[in-house]
Amino acid sequence: MPCYFMRDTPLQALEQLMMSQPGQKPRGGGIYRSPFHYTPKDVACEYCQNYVRKHPCRLCECTCLEERIEAGVLELNEFVRECFAPSMGPKFRKRMHQQLRERNPQFFLSDAHRRRWTHWRERCWRLSDRNKAALFLLTAYESL
Repeated sequence: MPCYFMRDTPLQALEQLMMSQPGQKPRGGGIYRSPFHYTPKDVACEYCQNYVRKHPCRLCECTCLEERIEAGVLELNEFVRECFAPSMGPKFRKRMHQQLRERNPQFFLSDAHRRRWTHWRERCWRLSDRNKAALFLLTAYESL
């Protein structure tokens, strides 16, 4: 391990550059982000380990939800409708049925809300789930 003499000075970076081997990348301590992205063909149900031809799994039991959403195969509106409909009370179910019958439900308020959410989600990728929920609410309107 080389000894650096210019520690805690503006010249420390220059000394590190001069002490490194030519043509070699410096050792970094960053997080590796895989360049792999799922495609719709990768997450097709027939390739799932729980797939049974006559009885496909329900969305609330699916083990590949995150991958399917990332690939764009599963829309969040469909997911919310499928997973929460069985546990709703009769009044809420009736109201939800009216909403679904009248128009296509939207998880986001508008396309601008979706763009703002995806923009900030990608920039702040280490947020906890609680902070992601707060970010979702804050991106609802441009003024926030």
